[in-house]
Amino acid sequence: MTREHLEQIAGGVFLMSFVAAHFLLNITVAVKVLVVACLVFGAIWSVGRSVPVGIEGRPRSFFL
Repeated sequence: MTREHLEQIAGGVFLMSFVAAHFLLNITVAVKVLVVACLVFGAIWSVGRSVPVGIEGRPRSFFL
């Protein structure tokens, strides 16, 4: 598996967690799930030292 594939899987897991938290608990818990997702993806991109930049639907132009 590539790193990009793992990021897509993690994104899907966080999205499903957000929706489940919103419907089963309340919006404050769902927002906390989003905060955790932002921290995890920020850490992944910081460790990898590359943040992909580009237009949606097109290949990445460059990395920060």
